[in-house]
Amino acid sequence: MDRAQTALIEKFTAACQADNRVVAAFLGGSFVSGTADEYSDLDLYLVIREDDYQGFLNNRQEFMRQLGTPVFAEDFSDFGFDMVPFIYADGVSGELAMAPESNFLHIHGGPYQVLVDKTGLLNGIVFPYFAPGDDARRREVQRALVWFWRELLYAAKSLSRGRLWSTASAVEVLRRHVKTLLEHHYNRAAVPGAWTPLEARIPSEDRIAVESTYCRLEPADLARALDALIVAYRRVAPAAADAVGLRYPDALDRAVSSIVVETIGKGGIT
Repeated sequence: MDRAQTALIEKFTAACQADNRVVAAFLGGSFVSGTADEYSDLDLYLVIREDDYQGFLNNRQEFMRQLGTPVFAEDFSDFGFDMVPFIYADGVSGELAMAPESNFLHIHGGPYQVLVDKTGLLNGIVFPYFAPGDDARRREVQRALVWFWRELLYAAKSLSRGRLWSTASAVEVLRRHVKTLLEHHYNRAAVPGAWTPLEARIPSEDRIAVESTYCRLEPADLARALDALIVAYRRVAPAAADAVGLRYPDALDRAVSSIVVETIGKGGIT
């Protein structure tokens, strides 16, 4: 942790100690788990008194300004709780997550370092690592399974029309669908105790297959990227589907594959 990060944590701790609305505050992330490097940012957490939570949330930017001069501090709630990702003028970045004292276990997972605890709220608390529920996993896999083929069809048509930027954008979407399937096939639950990056969890042959799809804006290169993505998809999709109780979309595969081959062939792309 560098000097600027240490200074911000000290300011954060002091601000939390002085604010009667704050019940507890703690540090999480790589600095606590022992996996930090020179690029790590700060993961800060706040637990607010129940009756004061909405008021604190309404004035969160004022609280952020007590820690320095934020040049980026935007709301984010896609994880199911309130968060403010931030960047300060001195370059310190991170996220501030917050929740009321009646419901705060879901805002963090894994080890943590207590910075403020005015009531003993955090005594003996264990934050479970996040794991998506079966329904959520099934929905994500289902979308990746079927929308891959719709996007592939769009990519083939764009390529045949010479629309290289559109094709490249479609390649990015296809790559995300394959990554989703890889994520669920080699899911984080298989790694005991902690989250690890996806590229550290998948076999090299799957990783190389995806990496090969990063290419130049040239028709032949884009065509090869599409072919590589089909291979990568077919390699992981059946197992990912089976893992969540879904069937591989054979009919969709056959129908779109034949159209794609014909479409790219008509475009004269090799």
